[in-house]
Amino acid sequence: MGDQQASATALEGDDLAARREAARLMGQVRTDAKATAARENGKRGGRPKGIPMSDETRRKISEAKRARAVGQVPQAHARIETNP
Repeated sequence: MGDQQASATALEGDDLAARREAARLMGQVRTDAKATAARENGKRGGRPKGIPMSDETRRKISEAKRARAVGQVPQAHARIETNP
């Protein structure tokens, strides 16, 4: 039974790799529509830089990164435990 499970897992892994490769190759397809869209986006300045963050948002992100670095869960994401 163990060998059959290992074989099934190996097949799933190969299938996943094949799907990823197919998606990668399909993303490289060049079409007239993609070329036109890229030209239009370029005329408007290209890819947007994103929305500027407020100081408060930057502070929250920094706190979360520091907490993760020391292995803690940030306060905003802490789970509330209840007794049944």
